[in-house]
Amino acid sequence: MGSLFHDSDCSPKRPKHHSKCEGCVCQILDKAANGWDCNMMNGNQTFYLQMKGTTDFIDLFNSSRTPTEFTLMNFCPKTCCAKFTYNDYTNPSSTRTGIITYDCRCLCAISPVPQ
Repeated sequence: MGSLFHDSDCSPKRPKHHSKCEGCVCQILDKAANGWDCNMMNGNQTFYLQMKGTTDFIDLFNSSRTPTEFTLMNFCPKTCCAKFTYNDYTNPSSTRTGIITYDCRCLCAISPVPQ
């Protein structure tokens, strides 16, 4: 299995592009969203995310039970924006799906949600 951080290991035919989105989280999101992931996540596009300067994965609803699961919709290497969906379970009678966008440069950790 190739490295997650070198384009040539995943797709030698993919043209190299300079991006302001440096760092491993940005690279992982780019690879996962744009179809050249080297099977690094086994097809999983749902992640736990951690913001820089924090010690825990994001919990949008302060449930203290489990972090929020974010499903990657897309990633733009020009803007460093990653768009995710998430489920809001705060109302037991209905689940709502929300959309949130993060700048990948503000994230310090990403972990695939176990399937």
